[in-house]
Amino acid sequence: MKKLITSFVLLFAVALSAFAIHPEKIISQLKEEKGVEKQSISKEDFPKNAEAEQSVILRELEAINVITLEEFSQDIALKYKALFNDLEEADGYETLMRINDEGETVHIMLKTTNDTVEGLYFFAIDDADIVIVELKGNFSKDAIDEFLEEHSEKP
Repeated sequence: MKKLITSFVLLFAVALSAFAIHPEKIISQLKEEKGVEKQSISKEDFPKNAEAEQSVILRELEAINVITLEEFSQDIALKYKALFNDLEEADGYETLMRINDEGETVHIMLKTTNDTVEGLYFFAIDDADIVIVELKGNFSKDAIDEFLEEHSEKP
């Protein structure tokens, strides 16, 4: 009986993981779509001013990568909405926030190794755009919390 239950649990876990989508897979899929635009900004291109020096995030930021798709079919929209909803928490990725509101889907994830955040990912889709923004660097979780607090809408 124990073997049967263990087998069932393992089978269930494998079946669930088949439906979960790894963030890197979505990024590589979107990069291959027709009409996609990609932009990368490295640390050397960041502004050098007092405000930038005060921001913990900007000091530790190594690169910003943006992938956008603005003209797409309804099939593509449905595909990416489903993919964004099925993002997997694995290999150091964890969900920070998920929002589904009035046709807009936003999923914010962190990629961590030990206590260091190596990337902050924004996956967003609405009727007009599909956007993935990747902030790469080596941040503390406290720095991420501070950044999100500074840039959150206050009621």
